[in-house]
Amino acid sequence: MRARLLLLSLTGLTWLLTGAWPAHGQATRPAQPNPDSLRVEWADVDRFWRTYDQLATAGSRADSLALVETQYLAPATPGLRTYVAAAHASAADFLAAWRTHRRYLAAIRPATQRIGSQKAAILRAARQLKRAYEASTFPDLYFAIGKFEVGGTSFGNLLYVGAELKCAPPAPPLAELRPDLRGGVSPVAALPTVCLHELVHGQQQLRNARTNLDGALLEGAAEYVAFRLSGRLGSGEAFAYGRRHEAELRRQFAREAQQPLVAKWFLTSADPATGQPGALGYFIGFRICEAYYAQARDKRAALRDIISLANTAPLRAQAARYLGRTGQ
Repeated sequence: MRARLLLLSLTGLTWLLTGAWPAHGQATRPAQPNPDSLRVEWADVDRFWRTYDQLATAGSRADSLALVETQYLAPATPGLRTYVAAAHASAADFLAAWRTHRRYLAAIRPATQRIGSQKAAILRAARQLKRAYEASTFPDLYFAIGKFEVGGTSFGNLLYVGAELKCAPPAPPLAELRPDLRGGVSPVAALPTVCLHELVHGQQQLRNARTNLDGALLEGAAEYVAFRLSGRLGSGEAFAYGRRHEAELRRQFAREAQQPLVAKWFLTSADPATGQPGALGYFIGFRICEAYYAQARDKRAALRDIISLANTAPLRAQAARYLGRTGQ
């Protein structure tokens, strides 16, 4: 997601939905017009496991911190380096996160070591996007083990995927994860769809998302395009719930569409008061885009509209019809 960072603060949510992360880290090459030039890099994940294994032999906390700094952070790729800077993270922050997720990390280790097996499928997904939207460009894609807060996002000319959340086995143990993160965990086999979603965010021209409707269009468009091109949904729980309770969700969202961004519509945590799953804003936006595509005579042009969000007026008109009110 440009929102795909699973953060709690509204500041983080705004960054997440606008892609307006601070410009930090190492310079990267511009996004490439050729999908076959997409760089898929998981060296940080391999380096993480080497560092993590060495922590077992550390004689003190100081030794552990030195290992994290020298073996993991100092040689980081531009992707991890940029994430560390944007999150204002230290070796101590990483060490604390890893030590409180020992069982979970043990469970996901084999899956995180299979990222390379998904590279060909990720490149195929990129080619599909290029065929659908010829203006597509492709920033470098980096995987790393972070601090259990980021599923995926764009930082300028690169895409970052938190492998600890997006490269899991089919049924990982979730008890150590924050409740708001559990719904965002996905298996390594879903990486092509996850990456396609992120690549779509890289094409979007809607900037400065301020309202819930803006957020729904950003996330719903990325989700819809990823689904159309891959056949796979990235937010299964939200969509299953949304299909069962769509009329009520439409009424709820219509009341809040023009309000400032509200975390409950876009973060993955369930609402304990209502039992509703998180990320239902993705579902609302998806359904708006789906309806817009369905009624369009020129399907290719409609798909380009959804990918680029260069002119959102037609989609906002569709949102007004879907939500049952005007003035959206």
